[in-house]
Amino acid sequence: LLRHDLKTEQFLKSISPLSPREHQCLELFKQGYSSQATAAMLFLSQRTVEHYFESIKNKLGCNSKWELLIVNLIEEQVIQIIMQRAST
Repeated sequence: LLRHDLKTEQFLKSISPLSPREHQCLELFKQGYSSQATAAMLFLSQRTVEHYFESIKNKLGCNSKWELLIVNLIEEQVIQIIMQRAST
């Protein structure tokens, strides 16, 4: 299971338009961390983190952080299904 998750994560990163730092911010948001907490964890200013979220929303065509979260979770599920079918 861990190996499959690693393959899925590598595949997601290879097709994603997001930068590594944007991925980090998005992952922390998905785990429930606020922008302020994310900034502290990544040694960034809160304004920088908010800038990353604006960039992520623009790249993925979302209007809010919550829409971004939903779109991202759906994309991950679709990719997992594709990966499962490809491995059978």
